Amino acid sequence: MLLLNYSPPTFSIKQVVPGMSETAVKPSMSPWTPLRNNRVFLFLWIATLVSNIGTWMHDVGAGWLVTSLTDSEFVVALMQTATSLPAFFFCCCLPGHWRISLIDACTC
Repeated sequence: MLLLNYSPPTFSIKQVVPGMSETAVKPSMSPWTPLRNNRVFLFLWIATLVSNIGTWMHDVGAGWLVTSLTDSEFVVALMQTATSLPAFFFCCCLPGHWRISLIDACTC
């Protein structure tokens, strides 16, 4: 079988730059390179991480509060739906409307 003879490609620390001589090399990039080289991107990434953790804490706290106030699973589900519905409409419905508007504008 073809899968049994497969060997993953090997990567060296330095790779040759395409279109240049063999002596011109560039160091291979790590996934963390953008965070190390760009302070603005690092701060934006940290702020996004903190914001997401805060959102998760709010979701857990709101669910916990509604669970302690009532025994109805429907009310807990309704609260979670009401919390996530605006993000759903913003992320899913608006881009579709914008795409339709662009298609209509192009076919005039």
